[in-house]
Amino acid sequence: MKSHRIGPVALLVPLIFCSSLTAQTDQVFSVQASGVALVSDGTGGEFWEKGVEGQIRWTRGAWSLGAGVQFTSGEWINSFSSAYDASTLGFFLEPRVVVGVLGSRVGLYIFGRMSFARISEKEFGPSNGGFSVEGTRNSLAAYLGPGFLIRLGSRVNLDLGITGGYTRWGEADTTGVPPFSSWGDSKGFFVLGGGVGFVIGIG
Repeated sequence: MKSHRIGPVALLVPLIFCSSLTAQTDQVFSVQASGVALVSDGTGGEFWEKGVEGQIRWTRGAWSLGAGVQFTSGEWINSFSSAYDASTLGFFLEPRVVVGVLGSRVGLYIFGRMSFARISEKEFGPSNGGFSVEGTRNSLAAYLGPGFLIRLGSRVNLDLGITGGYTRWGEADTTGVPPFSSWGDSKGFFVLGGGVGFVIGIG
């Protein structure tokens, strides 16, 4: 997979000057729980992840700032017969701004996200010379994307979002790596994903 472009963001530009926008709920603080799915390009294949995240948000007018935790697990689908899987546990900061409204219940927003994660990974198969390899590493990522907030009640919103970005995996602390292998080297990936969540105002 090559670099991904977030085309829908361009559609939001004419709506930037809309007024009376709310970034989350009518409450200053809110909590959000979401399910997420991500796919990133990799050497010889694609890495698919799914997971969950939770965050707390502070809202002021059209702007809000969220901080939360995300857990994902996934597998590498490639042209070899190796089996690879990994899980990540990370923390993130996510500012967002609502830039338009459709009717009285749907808001359009754009957001950015910076995240730090700890990755645990395993691989076994012929592409490793038959070696079983395990490792842990840290990653940094930056994402950007649009989304929709659909008002379900005075304190509850449905959140639908898509994202694109780039993540950098650092060098791995590994066991079982064959000599001269590049398995544990640092790596960079382009990422595309989406999420569905519920936002509940709490104060």
